[in-house]
Amino acid sequence: MSDKIDDGGQFHSYTILTKEQLHTGAQGITRRDWLAGLAMQAMLSDMGDEKNNQKTAEFKAIPILAYRMADLMIAESKKENLHENF
Repeated sequence: MSDKIDDGGQFHSYTILTKEQLHTGAQGITRRDWLAGLAMQAMLSDMGDEKNNQKTAEFKAIPILAYRMADLMIAESKKENLHENF
């Protein structure tokens, strides 16, 4: 069993047709990074502006939780055969 995390592949892909050849590829961030960023934005928007020890602990947990959410979304999309449209 592999310990490699499924990053969902590249988020942005491209296709370029020239006179000689069709070029395809991917660039930019992975789907995992993109989804984690979206989850992180939602979590941060709910934190408010208060500064205290509890908020600091919550802030430190956000990246971990955001990537866990992204991993769950990728796994669920593949289980439901949604990954090709995602």
